[in-house]
Amino acid sequence: MIRNYIKIALRNLRKNPVYSFINIFGLASGLACFILILIFVQHELSYDRFHKNSDQLYRVIQRRPDSKGADHWAATSPALASTLKKELSEVTSATSVFPTFNPLISLGDKRFTEEGILADTNFLKIFTFPFLQGDAATALESPNSIVLTASFARKIFGEQNPIGQTLTYQNQQPHIVTGIMADVPETSHLAFSYILPALSDQYYRDCITREPWYNNGLYTYVVLASGVDTHRVEEKMRAYIDRNLADWRPEDRMAFLFQPLRDIHLKSQHLKTFPFEKGGSQRYVYLF
Repeated sequence: MIRNYIKIALRNLRKNPVYSFINIFGLASGLACFILILIFVQHELSYDRFHKNSDQLYRVIQRRPDSKGADHWAATSPALASTLKKELSEVTSATSVFPTFNPLISLGDKRFTEEGILADTNFLKIFTFPFLQGDAATALESPNSIVLTASFARKIFGEQNPIGQTLTYQNQQPHIVTGIMADVPETSHLAFSYILPALSDQYYRDCITREPWYNNGLYTYVVLASGVDTHRVEEKMRAYIDRNLADWRPEDRMAFLFQPLRDIHLKSQHLKTFPFEKGGSQRYVYLF
């Protein structure tokens, strides 16, 4: 029976070659497009889901009223992370992150301008980037430490063991390699080749000691307890500002909002963000 079907199909192909080609080519093209679209959509929807407890991770953004309604910023102040952890029982952990604006790393005469980030000691406890060498829990404790991705470590040291080696940041700060992590996954909204301790940066030290609420130059991430209502947490933070920071931009009526980590890649077009963040478009994903 199957042999007869094959013979009939081959006979029709020979009898109507143009018509057969159009049908087969159209079907193949349609299937190929469908597969490519499916891969694209799956890729866009998978951002930042590789972290443990990614459903409890949030980025704190700020909303300021303006003449057009409201202006939204992803950058926040250095005082925010510690305040959230101290004042809100719903926040189990918090961390601060900001980019290296002059990303010069050197080893002797070798110079590299890869993009990196500065982060506090909680960063590698909240974000579970895979570690290959060193201890993620302590890798950023020393202000003179540095954590490299595997590909950046190979670019600098080749096949040598990088742990314990000294690199120079911005031609003046020595940093000892304390950890090697796997390359940042493509599906991470944060893209970087190395991590430096936030306390090694003079701007950060100045911000946390002098008017820490007035300088907005870093990202703040938090872990919320399971089942927490983010709107309630936002209201509690607003009440804290009214009680303790009534003279801080009273004309702004600034509010802090909690953006789910999994939403950052596709739902941040309205935010003013740092250049190291990779953004997508929820509109295109829905369209496809």
